[in-house]
Amino acid sequence: MKIIVLAYTSKKYMSEKNYIPFDPIQTDRADLTRKLPCMDTWVSRLKDMGIEVIFFDGDNDEESFDEKNQILHLTETDTYDYYYLHHEKKPSNMVKKLQGAIRWLLENRDFDYILRVDDGTYVNSFVLENYFNEIIGNDIIWSGQGGGGGMFFSKKVCKEILNIYDESNHLEDATIMDHFTKIPDIKFHTIDTMSAFYNLGEKNLTIHYSTGKRMYYSDFIISNYYNNLKSNRKVILNYEWSSGIELNTNRVSGTDGNTGAWYGLDRDKNNWEYYGGYARSISDIYDRTITYGDEVIENLCVFNLRNPYEIKIKNTVTNLLKTIVKDGEMNIFFTLNDGIINDENTYNLILKMVKNLNYDYKILKDINFKEYTQAEYIHPEENGLVIKILKTTKTKKIYIAQYYTSNLSHGPFAEKINKKYCDENDYGYYCEKSDKKITDYINGSAPTWYKPKLMLDVIENFDPEYILFLDTDAIVSDFNIRIEEFIDKDYYFIASLDESTHSLMNAGVFLIKNNEWGKKFLNDWALCCKNLKPIDCELRPEVGENDLNHEGFYSNRLWMDQTALTHLYKDRGEYVSKMKIISNRSFNWKQYNDNNFIFHAYAYGDIKNRTIDKIHNKIFNIDENYDYSKLSSLAEKYTTDKHYGHDFFDNVYQFEFDKIKESAKKVVELGVHEGQSINIWREFFTNAEIIGIDFEMNRANIDDFNRVKLLEFNVNVGNTLIEFSNDNVDIDLFIDDGSHAMKDQQVVLAKLFKSIKSGGIYILEDLHTSVSVKNDVNSMWKSDKNTITLDMLEMFNNTGKIVSDYMTDEECDYLEKNIESCEIFKLKPDWSYTSIIKKK
Repeated sequence: MKIIVLAYTSKKYMSEKNYIPFDPIQTDRADLTRKLPCMDTWVSRLKDMGIEVIFFDGDNDEESFDEKNQILHLTETDTYDYYYLHHEKKPSNMVKKLQGAIRWLLENRDFDYILRVDDGTYVNSFVLENYFNEIIGNDIIWSGQGGGGGMFFSKKVCKEILNIYDESNHLEDATIMDHFTKIPDIKFHTIDTMSAFYNLGEKNLTIHYSTGKRMYYSDFIISNYYNNLKSNRKVILNYEWSSGIELNTNRVSGTDGNTGAWYGLDRDKNNWEYYGGYARSISDIYDRTITYGDEVIENLCVFNLRNPYEIKIKNTVTNLLKTIVKDGEMNIFFTLNDGIINDENTYNLILKMVKNLNYDYKILKDINFKEYTQAEYIHPEENGLVIKILKTTKTKKIYIAQYYTSNLSHGPFAEKINKKYCDENDYGYYCEKSDKKITDYINGSAPTWYKPKLMLDVIENFDPEYILFLDTDAIVSDFNIRIEEFIDKDYYFIASLDESTHSLMNAGVFLIKNNEWGKKFLNDWALCCKNLKPIDCELRPEVGENDLNHEGFYSNRLWMDQTALTHLYKDRGEYVSKMKIISNRSFNWKQYNDNNFIFHAYAYGDIKNRTIDKIHNKIFNIDENYDYSKLSSLAEKYTTDKHYGHDFFDNVYQFEFDKIKESAKKVVELGVHEGQSINIWREFFTNAEIIGIDFEMNRANIDDFNRVKLLEFNVNVGNTLIEFSNDNVDIDLFIDDGSHAMKDQQVVLAKLFKSIKSGGIYILEDLHTSVSVKNDVNSMWKSDKNTITLDMLEMFNNTGKIVSDYMTDEECDYLEKNIESCEIFKLKPDWSYTSIIKKK
């Protein structure tokens, strides 16, 4: 991908009228005073990367290109887009100038994209290449706030820009966005690290309003960060400036003059940097990426921290704390009104957070903000409360502990994910991986009995206050949730509810306190392995009469450590008052990234690495290679029980689907759920429209909606199924992975088989539910009448007749006359049944 940076500059930057009361930018040779810092900093680095930067100005007698100074001289107007243009209904001057520059580029340069900036924009050369994958395939890429942070334009967009003439907009970015939002095939993308305001973050891609000394200071801070040098910044965030403040402008020439505060300051005399407030930056610290680097700020002062959503306040404070250097501090300011905190809800929320952090903190009352900070531009009469958080280095009070042996291939992936979480949240992490140490200890017992031993080892070696144990297939799902949120000081052992018949709590994720109670509890739990008898347990799995008094009966049986936990809770009165069972919805949930803290992948036992490898690769930006001609390979990318639970892909579908891979034009699946098979069909059937039907789509996660349509309706309600059938008479492949109920399977077959093309395929999946209906009168798949789907199809294969209590005679007759063949595949005993029904 070839990028050219195209940067506005000007010899005057003034309007045709004196519309505003003060000079916004030095008028005399702004092309030098603004362009020169760019040339001294980021421009030279991009040149070393092979990326050309071309500045362009206007109001020249003739068009020319000064290669030495990298500037294109245009004849178009050189004036700036001020608001008087709006009042006089004049279009954007800058669009005219941009059109001249783009016309020259199209005639004289080869490129795929341009990055349009101005000479007051800092471009972070250290991170630019990291965004190439986000840029490729899109047409307009911008900050989502305005054009000042720069805009990437594809070559297609550049050609169309030449056709813009719009008298309704006086600003360049508004003119361009309004024009292209009306063009259907233009692809837009937002990169929120392209800052349309002056926000000096080490992780920003671009920074607007970086004029004069700011450009040099931005480069100093960012260069230090990426060269592993310390800056130890002092930052005031979100302080509301008065719009009337003017400061001495920082100009290369050193000439004196006043300008608006938003153009004039990199630091005050006490080295404080200011971000937020009027016409500056970080107007939204809750929904946009916090771009300061990790551990770069020595002292951070945050004002006006308020948002109606508690989770956004928590995430903001958590992310800002990551920017503080070790032994640095973060101060959060609260103003008072007649002695009452103006935003008491936020104050209480943050105070609760701080109490759970592994940092010292202080509540400072009756503080004059200016005296406390010694910041030059804080108003001298502001007073209130300050929560001071000291990021001091001390012994980690919480550890996450895991163990695994070398035969568990998902272990290293889980270890790396959970260690990353601990490192980012200042927790300790320990993982036992020695096969010999683990097997020597369990000595033939089930490996799950190693848990109490591991906990006691962590206590002895690290002495934390709390330990969170995670099974090898359990990982942190949300890095912004802290362990402290689950600590209840009234309880010493916390685990989530388990739904098995022999235990009340799940032993795969639990939190335990390091105290005398905790150590005794762990030792007693360990003794249960050899000493516990089934008769001692009120809740237990079914055992024979002879085993009720068998001491050590549970030692070599998997997951019986959970039964022992429940025994300690229900049958041993000394522990129950300090043990707490909580919901598994966040603490120990079965889905990843589903508004939960822990993802426990026990339900994915049939899947390679239990999906944890895929999550790992996504977190650490590792590309995966898939064979898009193989359904089983696509199932590694998009997990589906069609492959891992039932083996349908390798044993049935691959052979049949290869025949229509290129020719299929319409593929429909009933039953979308999480959308994984929809993703597979889209990538496998490269020329087909993919339609997914379900009665609700709230869990569907579709990677790419190109050629994908989702329809939300219930096949049992109204005439929607018939209407769909009438509207779609050209289906190549239909898959029924819906409710699996007898009635639904037969009604859908009757109504939709008419929509299958001649030679097309109808798949009726999960016919093993018929076995359940036969064997269990209370089966969830039983319907109000008698016909069992599997029996109906097998009868057709034997007699050529379709008999169903849920179909009309006409529907049965149509199926009999139009089914060419019906193959039923029984891949496992009473499980994993599917069928291929072909149309004549």
